Amino acid sequence: MPLFDLPMSILFLLFLWLFILIGFYPAWKRAAAKFRRLREARGKRQKGGPGVAAMPAEDSAARPSRQLDDFEIIILRRLAQGDGKGLSRRRLIAELHLEPPVVSQALRTLQMRELVVEVRVLPFGTHFMLSRKGHEFAVAQGFIPSILEV
Repeated sequence: MPLFDLPMSILFLLFLWLFILIGFYPAWKRAAAKFRRLREARGKRQKGGPGVAAMPAEDSAARPSRQLDDFEIIILRRLAQGDGKGLSRRRLIAELHLEPPVVSQALRTLQMRELVVEVRVLPFGTHFMLSRKGHEFAVAQGFIPSILEV
């Protein structure tokens, strides 16, 4: 019995099944790629690969006067120029055109130094803003102009 001699309802169901599979294929590939990246990142963190913080917390507490690197300065300056509500990680990545791991590492380091605090805005969203210590540091560095009354 050739394929085209089947009843129209079976051909329609076969077409519909094929159409659904082809439609879900791109979403399935994206989900599989995202899962693979998460699994690789977890493996790097467990093995101590490049995803691990370069400076442990006890080292930052022992040496609080260590100079900030360029990415930390860029992010601190952008947060200082903000409106005080803070910025999300996604917005920092988009506005500064930096890679997501670089921004995450710099924010983590700034949080360890207590220059930046993480604030929950929505149930699923977080913003980063300057702490009191970070604000004082930004004023001292000239990121935020201070107006003196005479």
